[in-house]
Amino acid sequence: MIGNPVLDDVNLRDPIKGSSGLVAERLEKALCLLEDMEELRSFRKCEVFLALKQDLAKSVQAASMAEEWVDHFLEIARDAKAKLEAVERAYSDANKKLNKTIAQLAEVEKAHKNAESTL
Repeated sequence: MIGNPVLDDVNLRDPIKGSSGLVAERLEKALCLLEDMEELRSFRKCEVFLALKQDLAKSVQAASMAEEWVDHFLEIARDAKAKLEAVERAYSDANKKLNKTIAQLAEVEKAHKNAESTL
């Protein structure tokens, strides 16, 4: 069951050992369990180094893929921005032409009324 988040400066008390400590300290210890430490001690330094190197390579590859995704979507966003700007310019030009046409229509109607009144 998920409850409220626990702050990292909250104290915890271990009911079995009777010790207490900060949540952050307990989490750090939980990341390296005793079984893991024993297994690490049984490895040779070369094996540990190669495992760390492999993990680093995977991390670099994941970061590279993320960077490619960002670049791809940034290019899509730039294209969309350019299209939007083109549409805004076309809208502005069309709006100016519409206003000019409305003004000309008003002049033609005024001239038409003047011509009718003189007849």
